[in-house]
Amino acid sequence: MQQVAAPHPSSGRSSPRLPTGHGQQGYGADRHPKSNIGLLRHLKYVSFSNPEGYSYIYKLPRSIGKLQGLRTLNIRNSHITALPIVISKLKSLCSLRCTKIRSCRWFDLDEPKECLVQTLCLPILFTPLVDPCERTKVVAEIHMSWSSRWSVSRGVRVPKGIGNLKELQILEVVDIRRTSGKAIKEIGELVQLRKLSMEAMDTEWATKQKCKVLCDAIQKLTCLRSLDVVGALEWMHVVSSPPPLLRSLKLTGCLGEIPGWVGNLMHLVKLYLWGSEIKEEGKIMEILGPLPNLMDLRLGSGSYIGEKLAFKTGAFPNLKMVGICNLAGLSELKFEDGTSPQLAMIDISYCDLASGIIGANQLPKLKEISLGLRGRVAKLAMLQSEVDAHTNSPVLRLERDRSHHDMGGVVVQVEEAMEESSSPHAEPEAAVATTNLSQDDLLYTYNSC
Repeated sequence: MQQVAAPHPSSGRSSPRLPTGHGQQGYGADRHPKSNIGLLRHLKYVSFSNPEGYSYIYKLPRSIGKLQGLRTLNIRNSHITALPIVISKLKSLCSLRCTKIRSCRWFDLDEPKECLVQTLCLPILFTPLVDPCERTKVVAEIHMSWSSRWSVSRGVRVPKGIGNLKELQILEVVDIRRTSGKAIKEIGELVQLRKLSMEAMDTEWATKQKCKVLCDAIQKLTCLRSLDVVGALEWMHVVSSPPPLLRSLKLTGCLGEIPGWVGNLMHLVKLYLWGSEIKEEGKIMEILGPLPNLMDLRLGSGSYIGEKLAFKTGAFPNLKMVGICNLAGLSELKFEDGTSPQLAMIDISYCDLASGIIGANQLPKLKEISLGLRGRVAKLAMLQSEVDAHTNSPVLRLERDRSHHDMGGVVVQVEEAMEESSSPHAEPEAAVATTNLSQDDLLYTYNSC
């Protein structure tokens, strides 16, 4: 939301405020939240986020608990690691978004020498030799690093009393590891909650009792529409009764196999998986295929471990978008006759489909096949001819020139290479059909998909 500077009536200074054309008042700050913010009792919207990047706020003032009319609190990309207990007094709060930055610039433990140098230079920080703005940044990082014990989680610790926020509809991002079991239990009391994001970056927190508390809390959120979880996800198999109205599910972390309860999500529209390590012999397609409202399926880096991914006849009745990114072992994407009748978009990147995309002509509503960066398929010319002959006139969209995406007749070359290698006069190099991508080439980030 755009901020407008209004002159102070007595001093002529500028103070940030938000336009009130929609009948609401707001406050924005990117560095120093005022300790007297509690005097602005009619505030409905408060943002401590810097639209140009990180916010160097590392602590909320206690007076924020006086904003009884506050409905939205936005603290994204800050240095805050924990929410104060006074948050529980904001009974009108509907949206609470708070994320912590992951990385350290000066005190990164992965760079011990640099970290030591910066520590030894701390006394200089509080002298006139240092720019005050730079001092603010360093102090914020010190507080963030120490209070979170150098956690790489984007989440923040949620305090006891969070269950008092009965009007809350959005809560993100909760650091499960550093949040107490009692506070997690109280999250289950947020009966109006529609969107929840959590992170649990390691398994140290995952005691049997805490896992049970977390599962019970999620199962009580009957109004939940969106669930986003990052980290160690083995506990998700313990969930027996997921929120029935869930429409969006994003899971980043090892699952081993898709939880069976996902097949009960009759209202699920979006499913994003990253790092799930689901095996080919698993039941992922059998579980997901019957979902009547699934429209958007994204399989990101390491989510599926298998050579073939087949969309079976009669499955995915409303699927419209399939995105596949950085599945290193995947060689074949197949669409059987009668599958995915509404599928319009296929997006492939960071994959080598050595056996190609099979059955694209079986998709009556297909509009586009997109080959993004490092998205390569065998027999690109044949795929192009199938697209050109398709009755719905789809397009084959290439990120780069054709040579970047075309693996040629890889399947034929492999068979010929095997025959030649059986000959006593065959040269060793003849068995090489393709050149594998290096690990660097397969580098994947969360946002690339």
